[in-house]
Amino acid sequence: MELNFSWKENKGQYQAGESLFINRVRLAQYGWNGYRSKDDKGGNTRYSGRINLPQIKQGDIFGDTPENIKAEIEKIVTMWFKEVSNV
Repeated sequence: MELNFSWKENKGQYQAGESLFINRVRLAQYGWNGYRSKDDKGGNTRYSGRINLPQIKQGDIFGDTPENIKAEIEKIVTMWFKEVSNV
């Protein structure tokens, strides 16, 4: 099963990061971790993401780069769709 993900930049006065879509359905998003300051260089929680699918127990995801968090989100969403399609 091939999933055609598309990442679109979040636009708005107080928004940052990007959202993951399949067609026009938003599945997940990520942005700067608001609990940290922009000057904070340490740790691997610089970005936070949220997956908006039912029955996802690890809906909150943290990463140190946008690429890492996007890859993790895509992996979890792909696994979710495989599990749902095997019902």
